[in-house]
Amino acid sequence: MYLATQARAVNAYRQVSTVTQTNLASGPQLVSLLFDALRVRLLQAENLLVQNQLPEKGLAIGHAVRIIEEGLRSGLDMRSGGELSQSLNDLYGYCAKTLTEANLYNDVQKVREVARLIETVAYAWKQVASGSSAQ
Repeated sequence: MYLATQARAVNAYRQVSTVTQTNLASGPQLVSLLFDALRVRLLQAENLLVQNQLPEKGLAIGHAVRIIEEGLRSGLDMRSGGELSQSLNDLYGYCAKTLTEANLYNDVQKVREVARLIETVAYAWKQVASGSSAQ
């Protein structure tokens, strides 16, 4: 009983911490938080696929796709972002499609492919964001 109560308290703290971080974060920090959350979901999906926990895998992939579509992709400025925004839009679309296929075919390699692509973009984003905050 104590463990269940403790687990609920820890979960509640995590939720409050996430909401607080989100409310206090600047634009670049929000994007970094999205990348961090996406990495977690992709790692979860990979592990769940390896463990053959298919319903849970579906949830993790679904969350990852939502982060890509509703967070990263919808935040692009397609009017003034130029070629970079278009390239990121295409990449995010490809990642969402690839994750949907990974979910459909239980393909761990597709999840890993998206994780590699996202890691590259996340790294570049952090470099740009840290440079802009230093100025």
